Amino acid sequence: MVQDGKRVAVQNKQMWQDFIRATIPPGITQFFFFDGEKIQEIAADDHSEVRLKSSLEAALGIQYINRLSNDLLYLKNEERKGFVEISDEDLAFKQMELKKEKDRLARKKKNMSISRRN
Repeated sequence: MVQDGKRVAVQNKQMWQDFIRATIPPGITQFFFFDGEKIQEIAADDHSEVRLKSSLEAALGIQYINRLSNDLLYLKNEERKGFVEISDEDLAFKQMELKKEKDRLARKKKNMSISRRN
């Protein structure tokens, strides 16, 4: 085995397996380590497109992003349960007002720092 350009001897099979797991993300190994039987199985599978999509998502970690997005939506809805009268438009309007106020504060800070220099 070669690591960082140097030859390294590996006596223990478990150490070798640990090295492979640490080096190659587990989700991506299914795209590279298979034999002819696996290729036939993929070609004959009616659901191969769906499985390939889910495998790619797993390799890229997309399922975590989807789960986090769903969790955020759930938390937002749970938080808003007590405030039924607040709509998405109200939130967007308040976020826009907040941005304007932050911009105005930044301009005032900039003007103050310029006036202090003079």
